[in-house]
Formats: sequence, C-alpha cells, structure tokens
Amino acid sequence: MKGNEKTKAAKNRDMISYFSWESAMILLTIAFGCLLHFTYEWSMNNPIAAAISAVNESTWEHTKIAIWPAFLLSILYYIKTKPRFSNYCVALGGLFSTIIFIIPTFFYTYSGIVGAHFLPIDIVIFILAILFGWYMFFCLIAEKNSYSARSVILCVIFDLAVLAAFLVFTYAPPSWGIFLPPAVG
Repeated sequence: MKGNEKTKAAKNRDMISYFSWESAMILLTIAFGCLLHFTYEWSMNNPIAAAISAVNESTWEHTKIAIWPAFLLSILYYIKTKPRFSNYCVALGGLFSTIIFIIPTFFYTYSGIVGAHFLPIDIVIFILAILFGWYMFFCLIAEKNSYSARSVILCVIFDLAVLAAFLVFTYAPPSWGIFLPPAVG
C-alpha cells in the first residue's frame, strides 16, 4: 500500500470510529433514558434513585431522564476522545439546551393542538430531543475556533445550573405545570 492510500485508509477508520462513538452516545442515551423511566419505581421509591430517575409522569421528569444519561455519556465521550475542554463545556450547554427546549415545546404544542397526549408520540419526541441534542453537541465540540474564556465560564455556570436544577426540583418541585403529571382524561 502506498503512503497516500495508508493515510486514506487510516482516515476512513477514524471516521468509522467517530461515527460509531456518535451512534453509541445516541443509542445509549435513549436506552438509559428509557430505563431511568422505571428505576425509581423499581428501587421502591429510593430517594437516591429519584435524583436521576423519573419520579412522576411530568414533562420535567421526562426531560430529566434524557439529561442525566446524556451528561454521564458526554463525560465518557470526553475521556475517550479528549476534545478541547472549552469545546466540551460549550457543547454540553448545547446538548442540554436542545433537550430542554425540544421535549416541553414539542409535547405541549402537539398535546395542546390535539387535546391529549399519546405514548408513541411522546416516545418520538424523547428520541428526537436526544438526536438533535447530540447533533448540537457534536457540531459544537468539532468547532475549530476557540471559544472565549467568558463563553466557557458562562457555559460551565449554565451546565452546573442545569444539573443543580434537575436535582433541586426533583425533591422540591414548584407547583408549575411542567412539574405536574399531565391530566388524565
């Protein structure tokens, strides 16, 4: 094999490995998110399991079970691929923002129009939020330009605030609609 062909073959292997990591992050987030839907009940309502599991059927809790596995898997991705830390912080903010935007927006839009919610559509929304969230993450983490120190600090604050909010509002949720299970009717 000539030198140029070896380089091309190595790039193809790297590309396949990269796409394998992307696919794994997406599929694992979906799988772990689905498991987290049930782990609180399976743990007999253990307050420790409540931190990352859905404790009720609210939109907030369904967003939480997408955020926690995405966060934990993003750490694994960071360890494995070693991107710039600044890119990781900004990308994590993009991942969180996308999931937090899509799940409530899509859920309340379609259920408001239709007047009810349907499990298959809810599952599709959950999967779409994860797909678009990871897409945002991978786009931002691959950015060639450096992010400013101010941007990175703001993203770290945002990332920590999101995680803190999911913990705090699990144990002390406000009485707002997003924290309440949807009305059955």
